[in-house]
Amino acid sequence: MSELKGETRFESNGKAYILKFTFNAMCDVEDAFHMSIQSVLDKLSRKEIDEGGNEVVDISLRDIRVMMRCGLNGGRVETNLDSEFTDKQAGEIVQGLGGFLKALDFVSTAFINGFSDGSENSKKEVKEPEAISQ
Repeated sequence: MSELKGETRFESNGKAYILKFTFNAMCDVEDAFHMSIQSVLDKLSRKEIDEGGNEVVDISLRDIRVMMRCGLNGGRVETNLDSEFTDKQAGEIVQGLGGFLKALDFVSTAFINGFSDGSENSKKEVKEPEAISQ
C-alpha cells in the first residue's frame, strides 16, 4: 500500500485500487451518515476499553463498506473507471483485504489523509491489524 497526496493505493482480489477522499467523496460520506464530516471523524477516532481491557470502536460493518465505496469513488478517476462503485462491490473489496479490521485501517488512513496536504508530516501510516481475542 502506498499513499500520495491524500490517496491510499492498495490491492484486493488481485486488482489495484485507489481510496481518495476528495471533497465530493467527503460530501458523499456526510450524505450516507447524515452527519457532518467532523462527526464522522469523531466516530472514527472514538475508542473505548471494554471490561476485558480491549479497544472497542463504534463502527459497523456497513459503515466501513460505505466509507470504502465513497473513497473508491473518489479515486476512480485515477483508475480510469467510468462507473461508480456500489456498496456490494465495496464489500467484495473489503473481503479481499482480509476483512473488517484491515479495511477499517485502510479507510481510516485514507480518510485522515484526505485532509492532508501530501507532506510526510501530515500522513498516517497503515499498521497491520492485531488479532481479535475472543
